[in-house]
Amino acid sequence: MFSRIFARAANSVHVLSLGFGATAVIVQGASLAICYWLIKSELGAGYLGVWALIQTTLFFGRIAEFGLSQSLIHFIPKAIEEKDRARAKGYFDTVFVCSAILFSVLAILLYTPAHELLQKTLEDFYLIQFEQVFPFAVLAFVIVNVGQTGINALVGLQKAYQGHLIVILAYLLNIIVVYQTVETYGLSALAYGNLATGLVLLVLGNALTSKHFKSIPLWPSGFRRTYVRSLFGVGMGIQSISLFSAVADASAKFFINHFIGIQAVGIYEMANRFILFVRGVFALPQNYLGSYFGSLDKSDPDTLKNAIKKALQLSISLAIIFATIVIITHIWVGEIWVGAESDTFETITLLLIIGWVFNVMVSPIYYAFLGLGKLRIPIIAQAIYAGLVFVSCYMVGNTYGVTGQVLCMSMSLAVSQIYLFASGLVFAKVNVTALLSRSLAMMLCLAIAVYLIVPIINETWIADWSTFERFIAFGILTLLHLGIHITISGSVNRLIQNWNE
Repeated sequence: MFSRIFARAANSVHVLSLGFGATAVIVQGASLAICYWLIKSELGAGYLGVWALIQTTLFFGRIAEFGLSQSLIHFIPKAIEEKDRARAKGYFDTVFVCSAILFSVLAILLYTPAHELLQKTLEDFYLIQFEQVFPFAVLAFVIVNVGQTGINALVGLQKAYQGHLIVILAYLLNIIVVYQTVETYGLSALAYGNLATGLVLLVLGNALTSKHFKSIPLWPSGFRRTYVRSLFGVGMGIQSISLFSAVADASAKFFINHFIGIQAVGIYEMANRFILFVRGVFALPQNYLGSYFGSLDKSDPDTLKNAIKKALQLSISLAIIFATIVIITHIWVGEIWVGAESDTFETITLLLIIGWVFNVMVSPIYYAFLGLGKLRIPIIAQAIYAGLVFVSCYMVGNTYGVTGQVLCMSMSLAVSQIYLFASGLVFAKVNVTALLSRSLAMMLCLAIAVYLIVPIINETWIADWSTFERFIAFGILTLLHLGIHITISGSVNRLIQNWNE
């Protein structure tokens, strides 16, 4: 009787986390879309390029955290399982203090060189807005990243739905702040919005975590120097992956700005963010697989290999559906977001999709290596990605314009993901021919969508839509994304349950 009640309660918590998690993904994407649209409408695409370069430069500051915040998802459940709540609190307080110190110190050290670099990179026309926004962007960067410790702690406490709810509130507030301030403060509105988001994450995340530990919020009494080494050990590998991703993103944006111009960076940022928004719907639900694969490593290696194979079959189909949705919707999404039909936005989107399709396809392998603690191969894959982007974008220069730059970035991502894919197939001993043959029908459907459906939709429906109708369609698409995300998450969870049985 008790076991049934517990099972029902656990399932309810899972459903709650699933719903709020999906909503958080949608709200974050919608927040970014709306805020970028406001800046584009009020100031122009060039200012979005300025913001993109600022955020890319500051992203390197995340090396200061060394993956500490993400390590809470590993250490807190372990301490709770051993019924040592004091140790769990000690891990959280130690990460909170270390993150606050490291990010604050790095922000001080990074401020002047980052400021000088961007000042030399940007055109004189944008320097006034840049000088106004940069200090607030740095401050928001610190607060958002320190605030993330509370969100990850809630995940570790099996209260992920509370963390998702805080994220939803934070990004809704972001929209409100940007909307209220963009007309008066221009580009600084984005920094103010980020600052408000960070404060919500920091205060509410810490307050709820402290409530579960029955301690005083923002008072890290459980800090222990003895925990620092173990926390850093787990976090360093994860942080290396993030660092190489930052190098690749920065290389693409800085070379586009140098050879083509800041306007192109703004359009690139919008196209890339659109793809990442849709990608999140398909890839993020699969993070459930990481812990599941890790649990099978020693207990049932044969089931592990079969599980990876089945997960890959699912992800290949998801990658094809992902590409189809982006290809069908990118034209009118671009018209809504950019404000007019943009050949540049459409070209960049179609080129970027090449690399991101491979990324979605190999998601289970990435989560498998993370869950198994085999970080060497994902790190090598990201290093290949960063190195190829830097070298190819530099060599292409301005010979082929923005098309060449974006194609270099996309193909570099594809090559790195193919390496990860091949390594995963070797590890799981999966026959690639048998794996791909089942997806030929889906590939044919994708080809039909590209060459037949897309032109028909664009010419017969979208051409006559008003701006209001486009926004309504964008809202409907967002709701569909929410449904798809929940469906995929539920399907992955059911697959895990079936494999367990």
